[in-house]
Amino acid sequence: MSEIIASPVASGIPARIDPLSASNISPARVRQRRALLVASSDIRHLPAMRRFAVGTLTLWGLPAEFTSDAELIVGELAANSALHGRSDLTLLLVVEAGAVHITVTDSGMRARVPARRPCADPEERGRGLEIVKALSRRVRVVRGRSYHQVRAEMDLPGSESDSYAMPVAS
Repeated sequence: MSEIIASPVASGIPARIDPLSASNISPARVRQRRALLVASSDIRHLPAMRRFAVGTLTLWGLPAEFTSDAELIVGELAANSALHGRSDLTLLLVVEAGAVHITVTDSGMRARVPARRPCADPEERGRGLEIVKALSRRVRVVRGRSYHQVRAEMDLPGSESDSYAMPVAS
């Protein structure tokens, strides 16, 4: 089954946001926002997952520099999940406590994991989680009996530990 279900959920904001007024929202003052995307574990869904993340974070008023890093994180985590998980995977975006949490969960390892083979070009594969760690404040990996979850935390622009500081007008 090849299906994508998207459900943006926002706490304390209208269900429909005017993109023009969204740019006036100060990300540092947001209490909590959530967006959820459920897709079958199929690499063909990766572009849609990246677009969902960028579109959602843009509507929430986050700057392009931030959303491009988030897009890279989503792409890496979702690709790993699609390649190594079974059936469905979920992408959860949460803004809270000065951070954006990007969580990708899948239904665990496939019954038979293919053996690792040396890549023809070692520079091309195997760097995804390292990229995610470099772009994130914190990365947490949880393996349960029937699921595998990776959560990356990025500082929210305007927060105290912000690496995406907005220029201050003088």
